[in-house]
Amino acid sequence: MDQELFLKLKHGETFSDVESTLNVELVLTRYENDNVTYDYCHLSEIGVWLFFKIDSQRLYSIRFDEPFSLDIDGVKLGNSIKEVKNIKGKPSRRWPMPDSDIVRLIYDKPSFVRYDIDLQSGRVVHIFK
Repeated sequence: MDQELFLKLKHGETFSDVESTLNVELVLTRYENDNVTYDYCHLSEIGVWLFFKIDSQRLYSIRFDEPFSLDIDGVKLGNSIKEVKNIKGKPSRRWPMPDSDIVRLIYDKPSFVRYDIDLQSGRVVHIFK
């Protein structure tokens, strides 16, 4: 599957629009706990997670992991925290909940993107858009 197609996806697109853009049939899995419920599709061979709202079946988030190799707003998986800040500048904010293993840098403009940086390696391990 062409990784470029995932960069064309937009928040708010319907499940069927996402399938059409990707030219593939997707299978959703439901995640539920006491606080949250959503549907997702994990395409591990590409390193992409697609998250859909339960009520509207609209795309609300995309997570990029290895082996995804394209840049997301100029930053690639594996970039260092210094490289992220050189490319993107100062983050808009940090994730409000502390984590002992990950630093989450959030950029709100021009559109939302979050870079998760592993503290041990100092490298980007997840990108959310």
